[in-house]
Amino acid sequence: MFALCVAYGLVVPAKFHASQLLEAVLPGFRWLSPGSFVLGLVETFLYGAFAGLILTLIHNFVAARVRA
Repeated sequence: MFALCVAYGLVVPAKFHASQLLEAVLPGFRWLSPGSFVLGLVETFLYGAFAGLILTLIHNFVAARVRA
């Protein structure tokens, strides 16, 4: 999704994409350099892994309660 957002941002005019949002949400990300793109990819991967971990823990907790 990050790569799609960046690709969209490169295609459309600046007022129609959320480069400021990406800069606010991803620490160290600045629109747009190759190093910043890689950093954004790594950060979004880590955010997704963390969200998956949390959702898995919640699911397992609820599933254990329902089974009991």
